[in-house]
Amino acid sequence: MPARLKVDALVFSRRNSGEADRIVTLFTKEQGLIQAVAKGVRRIPSHRGGHLEPLTKVHVLLQESRAGAYITTVETVDYHSPLRESPDLNRHASNIALVVNRLFERNDPQPALYSMVEQAWEKLPLLAEKQRFLLESATIVTALRLAGMMPDLMYCAACRTRQPSEAVILKAHEAGWHCLSCHGSLYHTEHSLSPRLLKVLRFVVQSPLKSVRLSVSEDESRQLINAVYRYVADIVEQPAMSMS
Repeated sequence: MPARLKVDALVFSRRNSGEADRIVTLFTKEQGLIQAVAKGVRRIPSHRGGHLEPLTKVHVLLQESRAGAYITTVETVDYHSPLRESPDLNRHASNIALVVNRLFERNDPQPALYSMVEQAWEKLPLLAEKQRFLLESATIVTALRLAGMMPDLMYCAACRTRQPSEAVILKAHEAGWHCLSCHGSLYHTEHSLSPRLLKVLRFVVQSPLKSVRLSVSEDESRQLINAVYRYVADIVEQPAMSMS
């Protein structure tokens, strides 16, 4: 990272450090994920503290030193108030941030993903619940694709069928899927996808920005996002996220 950098950034998370500082995780188009220290922001009053809330878009000046990056000035571009005031919207937006944070290393620029996340945060308040699940699924599979971790959706990894007649299970350790009969156990069957939802997922991967136009029920959109959550959790070896 350059010694001084002015960027727009999405605030993913923050945590307290020491007596008055915070460590803030930012997602930027130019540098990808950055962890930066906001010194003294927990002191009262602090003109910067209110600008660094999670799910806010900010314009920041970063100063790089041997000890790491520091936030010297910050200005809010968009508070994204609906995302922070609604528990449901907050969960959708926060899960997107969590997945990106888990899948990518620091200082790995992902401009296409930045644009996708930015658009998702802007559109979420305008959508019905089933469309929110579709948009969240689309953003997460975009992150998986750009991280090189997207499953092969064309064929069953075991029997090589392309059009299954029964439900399928996404398999992280094989980077693909199994027919239910090829899966051979009850493990993860609660996160299975119907043949119709497998087709939906294939479309979402190919055309993520058009995903909200798909004709699916709310139950189907929930089933889809749950399967995607489970796949991500298996990849990063952490507990799956929750919609509740």
